[in-house]
Formats: sequence, structure tokens, C-alpha cells
Amino acid sequence: MTEYEKLTLALQAVVAIIAFASLAFLYRQVRVMVDQIIATQEASRAQNAMAIVNFLQSPEVREARHCVRSELSKKHHSSWSDDERSQIKGVRSCNHAPGLTWRSTGARL
Repeated sequence: MTEYEKLTLALQAVVAIIAFASLAFLYRQVRVMVDQIIATQEASRAQNAMAIVNFLQSPEVREARHCVRSELSKKHHSSWSDDERSQIKGVRSCNHAPGLTWRSTGARL
């Protein structure tokens, strides 16, 4: 083997080692990126859940639920006033909206 062939072989070995190291580094970067995407999705789900809880615990919603439980549950629906009917609509919408939000985001417990 000539000196030139030895040098070429050594350079090819170095290039192969660098190529494999680059591939390993690229694979590691992709794994970290996937982990970051998964963490972001989980954080988004948690934020959606917190938004639903905050909505359900808002003063308006709590007041509407209290009105329905304490007053309207004891009356026949034909004797409800317009204000009481609006309270019922508020309770219905506050129970319906989080379910739609939860389902549309694909959230899981």
C-alpha cells in the first residue's frame, strides 16, 4: 500500500466516524424535540383543565348554581320568573361549555 492509499484510508475512517457521530447527535436532537412537543401538549391539556375549573368556579356561575339548587328546585317551572329562567340558562351553558371544550381538545384524564 502506498502512502497516498494509507492517507486516503485514514481520512475515510475519520469521515465515517464523524458521519456516525453526526447521525447519533441528530437522533438525540429529534428525541429531545419529540419529548418537548409531548410536554407542551400535556401542559396545554392541564391549562385547558384549569380554565374549565376557573370558569366553573367563577362568581356568576356559582351564584346561578346556588339559585337553581336553593330556590328553583323547590318551584314548578311554570312559576319561574324571567330572571330565574336566565339563571337556568346560565347553569345549563356552564355545564355544557366545559364538556364541549374538553371533548374538542381531546383532553384525557
